[in-house]
Parts: sequence; structure tokens; C-alpha cells
Amino acid sequence: MIIDTTGHPRPIVIVGLASALGWAVLVLSAVAHDGTAALTHDYREYFNTPKIFFWAEGIKIMAFVALTLILAVATRGARQLLARAAHTTDYAEALEASRCHLEEATRAKERAETAAAELDRHKAELVEQNMRFDAALGNMSMGLCMFDKDQRLVVCNSRYIEMYGLDPELAKPGTPFREIIEARIKNNLWVGDKPEDYLRERLSSAHEMQRNTKVQELSDGRIIAVMHEPMQQGGWVATHDAQATAATTARSQDERPGEPITVRGAGGTSRSSGGR
Repeated sequence: MIIDTTGHPRPIVIVGLASALGWAVLVLSAVAHDGTAALTHDYREYFNTPKIFFWAEGIKIMAFVALTLILAVATRGARQLLARAAHTTDYAEALEASRCHLEEATRAKERAETAAAELDRHKAELVEQNMRFDAALGNMSMGLCMFDKDQRLVVCNSRYIEMYGLDPELAKPGTPFREIIEARIKNNLWVGDKPEDYLRERLSSAHEMQRNTKVQELSDGRIIAVMHEPMQQGGWVATHDAQATAATTARSQDERPGEPITVRGAGGTSRSSGGR
């Protein structure tokens, strides 16, 4: 805030001193003009005639000076008081601005706390859903796996790992499909005449865009039905049923008509059915 500079005591001092000096000049001019005849030492004569009484004129001049000093001091005090009032106004405005900022900060804090509470609630819901999902995966009798469009593992259950005797490290998201198939071959769990052919067939199956079921007889004698379900955004979901039998295959054909079913044996023989 800009403080008004009017009301400075300097003009009062200048005017007061000029008045006192001017009066003194007038008295001296009168004495110089009329000589000693213009002077008197009697108050009664001073009040009743134009004669000059030096002592009385001196008191007048000192009164001028005293009044000037009193007015100057009073003006200076008033000026200081106005300055303090202006500063007080600045302080009040600053205090009001601080109060507004504090209120805004309090509201922002409340909004942040509300958002944090909402995030915590959503997080708790997601944790609970993940627990249910993990429980559902863990209690499945079939193996389940999901791969993305880059043929990398998204998720699988423990049954899938146990079914093929895989290292738990391979169950981590991001594991390439090829490494999992190679690990299955390393465990002597493959179908066909040559492991290379099985690897090629499994990798090519990742590009299949049609739902299908393949019943495979592994080298250890187990029959596994692999149900392949492609996803629109790329990748696929597959279930591996180690309890598969001819009846299981027939039931799958009844439940999912038109779905191609391929049966492959450990000796490399295969038979396909287009369904009903």
C-alpha cells in the first residue's frame, strides 16, 4: 500500500518560522522608521497606542515559534499514526489472505483424504477379488494358462505347473511360451515322433484364431485335452484337462458343437473331427 505523503510537518515549520521572522522584520522596520519615539516600556501605553513594547513583541514571536513547533510535532505524530494504521491494514489484509489460503489448503487436504480413502477402498476390493481369483485358480482340477499377443505368460494356476512338472520360476508373468514348451520336452512330456515337431506344432497353435480342442496322449501315457480359446485383443486362454477320456471328448463335442477336435497319440498319429 502507498502511504500518502501529504501532512508532512515541514510546511508548517516553514510557514511558522516565516511568520515569526516576518513579524520581527516589521517591528524592526517600525523602530528604524520612527526611532526611539516608537518605543514604550508601559503596558498600558502599549495597549492603547501604536507604540512598540519590545518585550511584548518578543513574546509574540516566541509564541509563533512555540505554536509552530507544537503543530509540527502534532502533525508528525498524526503522520506516524496514519502510517501505523496503514501497516495495520496491510497486516489485516495479509492475515485475511493467509486465512483464505489456510481454508483452501484444509479443503484440499479433505479432498485428498477422501480420494485416499476411496483408493484404499478400491485397493481392498481388488485385493479381495485377487484372493478369490487365486483361490478359484488354485482349486481348479484343470490346468489353466493365459498368454498375451507376444506369446508371453500372463497367468497360470498351480495345477498347470504340476501337470507338466515345471519349475515354479516359469510361472512368473512374462515367461515366453517357447520356454515353457521346451521345459515340457525336457521333462519328456511331449507328443509325436520328434520333440522338434511337437515344439513347432505348439508354437504354431499360438496363432490359431479358432476355438479348438486337442486331445493329446503324452509320452508318460496321460491323456490331456487342451482347449484353446483365442482372445480378441491377441493371445489366448487354454485349459488342460488331465482327466480327459473318450467320454470327455465326446461331451465337449456335445457342449461346443462345430468345434474342431484333434486327437494325437504318443506315436504321432492324429485324427481330427469337425464336430456336428
